[in-house]
Amino acid sequence: MRKATFVRKYYGHGYDAHMVYLDYMYRGHEYTVEENLLQGNRPLAWQHRDEQSRIDQLIEQEEREKNAKPKPCRYEDTAQYALDQLYNFLDGKPSDFDQPVAPTAAEGTAPPSV
Repeated sequence: MRKATFVRKYYGHGYDAHMVYLDYMYRGHEYTVEENLLQGNRPLAWQHRDEQSRIDQLIEQEEREKNAKPKPCRYEDTAQYALDQLYNFLDGKPSDFDQPVAPTAAEGTAPPSV
């Protein structure tokens, strides 16, 4: 695991005057850990570990998205195709949605109506 570089330290003002904030740079991303001077807080090592892990996951996700091959898009999967089929139906032209209707078992055995 790489080491983080210290960037700055600053103190809270007003309602968070008891807080000390430490900013670090890790793999091109900045993160902040905080220390509460009045109460106990999560150890700084835990905060560093969690933030660095989050940044590592973010970088891995960005790499996966960058290297992912785009899914090929077929004309049949587009909205334009659906609109073309609708226009064909409205114009009375044959469309891909036209299917021959097979008689059901009940229709095939029914006596002819008079």
